[in-house]
Amino acid sequence: MSSIYYKETSLNRKYFVIIFSIFLLPLLASFAVYFFSEEIGLNSKNFGTLLTAAVPLGSLDLRDPEGNPFQQDAIHGRWVLVYHPGVSCSEQCGKDLKALEKVRLALGKDYGRTDLLLLIAPSQNLGSGSAVKTVAVIDDINRNKLAAATGAGGEYSSPLLLLADGNGNVMMSYGAAIDQKSVYEDLRWLLKVNKSPIKARLFN
Repeated sequence: MSSIYYKETSLNRKYFVIIFSIFLLPLLASFAVYFFSEEIGLNSKNFGTLLTAAVPLGSLDLRDPEGNPFQQDAIHGRWVLVYHPGVSCSEQCGKDLKALEKVRLALGKDYGRTDLLLLIAPSQNLGSGSAVKTVAVIDDINRNKLAAATGAGGEYSSPLLLLADGNGNVMMSYGAAIDQKSVYEDLRWLLKVNKSPIKARLFN
């Protein structure tokens, strides 16, 4: 008799725990999101424009300045600011590149987790971009392909800034006017999210 009573009591407790958990878990989840959303990045807002479909840099026929296939391994694993100056790397191009380098420097110890890739046309003179370490040549076909995918239209008539993830996928566009603070905030948040394995699984 006592054995049957004990089993029934134990079963009733299990049912109670299950029912209690069903009602309690959503409450705990809401509590976590409300109080820790900033820590895990749920309340973040990107300043750049997210692309509908990412564009792998590997899908573009990029070349190095010597005409050899561009070695994407050089930037693999880094968040890359991809900059195309438009018609030529003129005085404005030089200012933009300096501004982007300042953004990277502002990231402090995370500077090495980023890179700056300058895209130029085959006949284009580096000009003010000669100090940039990572340079790739992009022809008209691939340039227009990238422009169309990023919503910049068929041709690059003005500077364009893009952001690629650690796998070389262009996933965000900033347009012609470079806002250092906006680029910095996006990079800072993305680097923060990707530091933690748990956060990386949540947001990648």
